[in-house]
Amino acid sequence: MQAKSELTVQPLRLDFPDTELGQTSSLDVELNCRGTVDREVAVSADAPFSLTTSSLTLPASASAPLSVRFAPVATGAVTGTLRLTSEGDVLEVGLAGTGVEPAVCTTPLQCRLCGGANAPNGTACESPCLEQASCVEGVCVGTPKVCDDGDRCTADACDAALGCTHTAVTCSEPADPCRVGQCDPVSGCTTSAAADGTRCGANDCAVAHVCMAGVCVERPPPEGSRCGEATPCQPAPTCQAGKCVKGPVTPLQPAWSVTAPNGTRVTFPGTSDAAGNLYWFESRSSVTDLVSYDRSGALRFRVTVSGRPARFSSYPIEESPLVLVSEQHVLAVIDEGAENTPTRRVELHSALDGALVWSAGRAELAPAIGLAAGLPLYVMSAGATSGTGRVILNLRTNAGGAAWSSWIVSLDGATGTVQWTWRNTYLSASVIDEQGTVFVYEDLFVHALYAIDAAGAQAWRISQTNWSAMPSATHRGLVYTSFPSRLFAAADGGVLSELAPSWGREPLVGFGHVISTENSTFCSRTMTSVNLASPATPAGAWSAVPAGCFRDPVLTSRATVLVGTTQTSSGEAGSLYEYSLDGGPLFTCPLEQPLGQRSALIDDAWVSAGSSTVSLYALPGLKLAPHGWVTQAGGRARAKTPQP
Repeated sequence: MQAKSELTVQPLRLDFPDTELGQTSSLDVELNCRGTVDREVAVSADAPFSLTTSSLTLPASASAPLSVRFAPVATGAVTGTLRLTSEGDVLEVGLAGTGVEPAVCTTPLQCRLCGGANAPNGTACESPCLEQASCVEGVCVGTPKVCDDGDRCTADACDAALGCTHTAVTCSEPADPCRVGQCDPVSGCTTSAAADGTRCGANDCAVAHVCMAGVCVERPPPEGSRCGEATPCQPAPTCQAGKCVKGPVTPLQPAWSVTAPNGTRVTFPGTSDAAGNLYWFESRSSVTDLVSYDRSGALRFRVTVSGRPARFSSYPIEESPLVLVSEQHVLAVIDEGAENTPTRRVELHSALDGALVWSAGRAELAPAIGLAAGLPLYVMSAGATSGTGRVILNLRTNAGGAAWSSWIVSLDGATGTVQWTWRNTYLSASVIDEQGTVFVYEDLFVHALYAIDAAGAQAWRISQTNWSAMPSATHRGLVYTSFPSRLFAAADGGVLSELAPSWGREPLVGFGHVISTENSTFCSRTMTSVNLASPATPAGAWSAVPAGCFRDPVLTSRATVLVGTTQTSSGEAGSLYEYSLDGGPLFTCPLEQPLGQRSALIDDAWVSAGSSTVSLYALPGLKLAPHGWVTQAGGRARAKTPQP
């Protein structure tokens, strides 16, 4: 049978921006040749759309952009088709654009004439924030308008478009619980006495602390008064016959659930963005889709990717197959080929509509790293740097036996262009700090911890003993390692301290604490909180969550740990727990649906997934911690870098 390659094109529709008559707009599609045989492709487009070529050669296992131009000859909407013909295959891309009349300068701008020249000095002009204004060297100059309304409860300003604005002042609440903040138009922010009966301390059902005439006093608590705090699954306890009685615990009910069709498996890595949009994979038969839902449960997009979601082992930290590179782009790590011997590639998709931006596998990366012909290439992990949109890949190959090679590769997130590479023999775990420095561990014949700066240069190297100092987290100048647990200075690799426990893994770091999982069997783990002010002694430790295997703890904005448990061996669904950093339990809420994967904490909601269902639970007041290593892959982006 003659070998044949598959020709694909993305996207399947181009919508050009409104274009003035006499002007030209350009957009690109990407052609991909999947296979081992080059493809000759004939291309054509309906007028007024055009191309710079009528044919091209697409090499095997390669991709190339094709530019389509739109030059309208009349006003109004127009559609057309881009056709790609190769060896009997015909692919079509829809084209659409609108021609508009060229802009005409009918009214000069303030102090500027049509054509760009300055208006004569002294020409009268108007500005919402100026009085008695005139033009001076092309600028409208005058006396600033006074916007003071005489009310100290408003912040007065002048908006260049709206004129004077008066925004209500928000007075801060006083530390005294029996005083409340208020604003007086004459004197400004002040305080007044809180309403009598306002709680100002504990109520143990023998004595209640309440406000009376602005002072916190002790009083006998009335029957039915609140003596504790409500939880997401239990009302606040009340005093009944002198005792604090808790209400019934009810299983958490999802605000919404998305259930994939029969035969479809969900891979949910907990990836989310700042708006609370969620990203995951859905796989059925030989097809995998990248999907995104917003926080209300509405589908944002669904696009097909080129293989299966990559499967990583969590050792010593989670590696994610979905990485939010920026608020505009999400990176998918894809397994290709046979299940037992997969190769991997990465695909960057738009986080707005899922459109493929670029794709990189062996064919695209081999020239940049000098990979010899015939050798496989494996993407061991993927991450991204906060704020810069750089993609960081950990690559590995084997030439047979002990002949291993590894690379850390930096790609431009917008284009996929290789920026720099750094080579070693055998690299495993890696994390990235806020400055873009990559900390990576060498662990085959030589054991060492490296720091590679944002320009790809080795900043320092620290030799280690066998299976030690594998980087697991980084935050604000510190690098946390597992096997054993240590703190290193990110600047120079200096050992700052040994941490307890000595075999911690999958840490969270924030609020001056390291919370890590001890190295015990998966379903009987313990979690330990180490106070960085006294790192040699744990500030508190607590036993593994009962009745199930806990997964994917996250650090919340109120300095607590939120963690769910998987389905128990008896078939019961798991539970959701919140702990203080010293291990004190705050709430336990049973779940009606089993938890089997990672989870996400977005503002006021927790999202979990089973094998085919993703569910969102409302948790008012709970948010992800704003800074630190707050998930087991860094931040909400799962990019192996801290929450910025």
